[in-house]
Amino acid sequence: MVTNVLKFHLPDELNAIAPPERRGVRRDHVKMMVLNKKNGKTDHSLFFRLDQYLNKDDLIVLNSSRTVPADLQGICERTQKQVGIRLAHQKSPSLWEALIIGDHLKKGEKVKFNSKLEATVTHSDPNQPFSILQFNMCCSDLYNQIYQIGEPVRYEYTKEAWSLDYYQTVFCNNAGLC
Repeated sequence: MVTNVLKFHLPDELNAIAPPERRGVRRDHVKMMVLNKKNGKTDHSLFFRLDQYLNKDDLIVLNSSRTVPADLQGICERTQKQVGIRLAHQKSPSLWEALIIGDHLKKGEKVKFNSKLEATVTHSDPNQPFSILQFNMCCSDLYNQIYQIGEPVRYEYTKEAWSLDYYQTVFCNNAGLC
């Protein structure tokens, strides 16, 4: 995979360190960059002006995923050390692909999140970023626990923890990660 073309410098002052509403900006007044696919030129605008860039028969794809509080903290049963789990992709009702923050966990190791919820590592490769976790719950029971103990995944430049509502898009209606 070629990654050097994806690297760019973003000055710190351009990072959105707080949700628009906390910066005194309406959500539809956030900045928007538009790329002209014919000539490659960029235009810097605001989201509420999106209609000015659309043509007849254009297709708009909206992300209707509701953000899940996918940053979980647990204790590794073997080491008794705290471990961070960032849920990435639900593979089945109780199986998740996840990024493990901290010590590498091996296949078969267990992470306890609270008195009700735990997960077992079913696949782990130190050369791959994601592991597979099998939770002891599924479906609404699992989601209830995730919403009870989880936090929204935050970018490292965000100084404050914001409530989950600030991470939702106005189109969200389906639980999931994107």
